[in-house]
Amino acid sequence: MTDPADGERGRELARLVADAQAGDRSALEALLAAVVDDIYGLSLKMLWHPTDAEDATQEILIKVFTHLVRLPR
Repeated sequence: MTDPADGERGRELARLVADAQAGDRSALEALLAAVVDDIYGLSLKMLWHPTDAEDATQEILIKVFTHLVRLPR
């Protein structure tokens, strides 16, 4: 069963991506803030060490940031 909140979250993230690509700095900050906990949680599950998970999360967020501007609009 699909949670309706997942669809709403997906739409909100898509809006933030579009706004960030259009140059909205606050949308970029909101996007990164919206995904950081999920990324850290997944990194921690995979790496089992908090410091490694923090490092991985930082690297992933940098990749999101740098690749976001390259995505087609």
